[in-house]
Amino acid sequence: MSANNSDGDLDYATLRIADRQIRLLSILPPSPDDPSGPIRCKMSVRIRPLPTIDQSASTTGPLPPNYISFDHCVTSPPAETHVAELRHFLHPVLEKLAEKQSSFKTRVTNKLFKKALGKDREYVITIPTSTIVNMLTGEEKKRAMTSIPDTPRPGGMTRRVPMSGNHFWESSEDAAGQSTFIGKITSGLVDYVGGMQAAQLNPFFRLPGTSQNANEKGTRIKLLIDDNYVAMSYCWGPPEPTAEIIVNGWVVKVRANLEAGLRQFREMEYFRGGGNIWVDSLCINQTDRAEKVAQVQMMASIYQYAGNILVWLGPEGNRSDDAITLLENTGTDFRAEYVEAFDGSDPVIATTWRTMAHLRMETSYDELKKNLELAQHVMGPSTLDDAAVGLYDFFNRPYWRRLWIIQELCMGRGGMPIVCGSRVTQWRYIRDGLLKIMAVLDTLDERTRETLRDRTPWREQSLGHVVQIAQLEIMGHRREIKHVDDSRLPLIAPTWLEYGPLLGGSLRRAVALASQSECSVSHDRIYGMLNIPGLPDLGIKIDYSKHLADVFTEFSTACVKRGSLDFFALLDGGLMSQTDEHGKPQTKTNKHSWVPDYGAKPERRIGILDGEWYAGGYVPVSFSEIIFSPQGYLVCMGKVLDTIDGTGAMSKADTQSGAMHFNPDNDLPPVRQPTTNDAEVENQNEQRRGEAVIYDVLVGGCDKNGKPAPTSFKCLYTAFPVVEPATNSSFHRNWQFLNSSADFMVHGKPLASYFAHMTAPAQGSDEADATSAAAESAHEMSSPTVTAAARQAMESRTKMRRLILTRSGLLGLAPAQTRPDDAVIAIVGHPKPLIARKDGIVDGQDFWYLIGEAYVTGLMGVEKMPLSTKPWHYEETRRAMDEMDIIPIV
Repeated sequence: MSANNSDGDLDYATLRIADRQIRLLSILPPSPDDPSGPIRCKMSVRIRPLPTIDQSASTTGPLPPNYISFDHCVTSPPAETHVAELRHFLHPVLEKLAEKQSSFKTRVTNKLFKKALGKDREYVITIPTSTIVNMLTGEEKKRAMTSIPDTPRPGGMTRRVPMSGNHFWESSEDAAGQSTFIGKITSGLVDYVGGMQAAQLNPFFRLPGTSQNANEKGTRIKLLIDDNYVAMSYCWGPPEPTAEIIVNGWVVKVRANLEAGLRQFREMEYFRGGGNIWVDSLCINQTDRAEKVAQVQMMASIYQYAGNILVWLGPEGNRSDDAITLLENTGTDFRAEYVEAFDGSDPVIATTWRTMAHLRMETSYDELKKNLELAQHVMGPSTLDDAAVGLYDFFNRPYWRRLWIIQELCMGRGGMPIVCGSRVTQWRYIRDGLLKIMAVLDTLDERTRETLRDRTPWREQSLGHVVQIAQLEIMGHRREIKHVDDSRLPLIAPTWLEYGPLLGGSLRRAVALASQSECSVSHDRIYGMLNIPGLPDLGIKIDYSKHLADVFTEFSTACVKRGSLDFFALLDGGLMSQTDEHGKPQTKTNKHSWVPDYGAKPERRIGILDGEWYAGGYVPVSFSEIIFSPQGYLVCMGKVLDTIDGTGAMSKADTQSGAMHFNPDNDLPPVRQPTTNDAEVENQNEQRRGEAVIYDVLVGGCDKNGKPAPTSFKCLYTAFPVVEPATNSSFHRNWQFLNSSADFMVHGKPLASYFAHMTAPAQGSDEADATSAAAESAHEMSSPTVTAAARQAMESRTKMRRLILTRSGLLGLAPAQTRPDDAVIAIVGHPKPLIARKDGIVDGQDFWYLIGEAYVTGLMGVEKMPLSTKPWHYEETRRAMDEMDIIPIV
């Protein structure tokens, strides 16, 4: 093919698209005379227009019908554990079904069946519950009987674990957590036999290399229909340098990262067979504004209806191969598909299987934490440091922070190929390895920050960011199983691992991810998450001509109308920034107080409070009967619970960042001491005084994953050095937060008195030598490894926040904009208390300016609200609504 002269632009005149058509590329084989020569591609128009986005299509069946498998391309598939066991169990069953289907008699019967009923005959895999429960080991059964739920279970719960034969160990717990032992019981529960259509089985569970493996070559070739395609997910990279490729004979300049990806893809069997690929920078005419707008509107459809999504991470480097191998091997017993293996069966089988799978995965999660501690003791920190730094560098690639990859990865499936240099792996291996590594993320993060403390510029660890994407993808694809009465289940056990180690709903997870990602246009913080599978259809149309504040308001309004206030997590009490995150002046900075600035600059982003709480009751937000006033105010039902009496200082780490510019007339002093006499509230707060509560407040009541903070987090009291740490130290931000409020009185004592580093002999004092070394030697500081989890939870919660004390003596953590006399309110159905400020009174009705979410001891449950303390007791809640106040939020 000869090449035309060009200045780098492709001639799209002969490739016009209309309606919902797209262009596709095929990568041509290299010339035999020049195997390393330029990339040559053929571009064509896909004649069939794409359907509009189907919010439910991603959850129907194990795989879409046009799925293109790349399983055979994986460089070195890990040896599966639980999956391998299931494959061998299913293999003889599938072989018998295949033999039965291939007989002449069966083929004739099948034809008659289809002719009569208009559908294929169904073949069923039978599954007895006894087979499922017998897969549990003794250790896994022990976990089922002894594990403590991470969140309170209102109304109590039941545990049932098979022991031997038809005997079960069973117990029940009331709402207070008291266990009543029932003892062994005999039951016929294990006699239950369910079934699942063979077509519902994910091909991942078929033995590779057998006739029953749907990913074998013959099937792959059938999937290469003319207009099927894969969609490329990648990072554009810097504008320079560029490279030349040839498209339809035209020499086209592209960014170096794209050329490198296409060159690597050219070696894959799919492209050698003529497979198509969609690449945004080439398949969209970037010089045609109208086309760009139309194609961006279709972006979700392009990825949803692709036969697969092909991820290009860039060339290998920084020991990326080692990081991939570590992830592949870590997640072999943490496979998300294993939990979903029998979701296509009836609810009893599906629920029993999921419970068994979760128990196995939770056991392996705990074992990793123990094994890491053992490895540290035996090998020392060097090997661990190598692993930590390797993972940090792997996820520090620009690709992982791109905002649009959230939607792209969530549209994909576990078999989505991920290519890094010549190494090919799959999303399931990255995803599941990451989810399990969360068991030791605190240790890895600590080792990374210590090892790379002198690296500049330092970027925040992205591993935790990608974990959120991984869990969001699982949430979007996992089926909802119909509820089964406990009396029908042979295995009942509490589990925290429903979708992964992180707690919180999908919309809240998506909002947090979008706010932390990188994008070139701030509007994309909303538009980039509209079509993530599992999220509600918000009915928002993409329009880049709108003011950013209007886009943020439209999204928040749509969330409220669909029964969610999860976006409150980002509220910080401020207006829109004068400039957007890219420095572009904002022409409209006013917004309602209940609408967050989703595009806030990184230094201004508030620490998000996680965990499962019930400040607004055990009911959905819809019970608040929220309406919008003509002025756009949010009118809710709720209650004023308390009033702010004292506030700690803003952390020096936040004030020096320049993130917030307070009006000098309204600025707070470093500390505003509470005015309430501590003796007045001593009796009602006896259980929450001093050391029993401060550590809990500093972490917002939970660890980084959202699980309740353990008492071991009291190590924060001895976690910090006397001397101010360097700004690149993992201790710096927390040290500044505490020392900025050292004089803040908490239950009659200054905050400093609770922390060893602030009560140690000071430098230059009569009690100690005036050297840093002498001051530190007089202070017994806990091991950084021991305190890592608590310090990281504290750092993630306290950013742009300050300590508060209410008039009833409750300690809390609130947005930095919080001031004395602000109110603590609860809205029916919203899980966390909110800080609000009176904004005026009209006809005797208070109007409120919303500051943001808070963690306040004693107010995180429903006890302070006139609502039922019983879980999901709708009738009592309905009656209690008469006692609620109307709370209009401006």
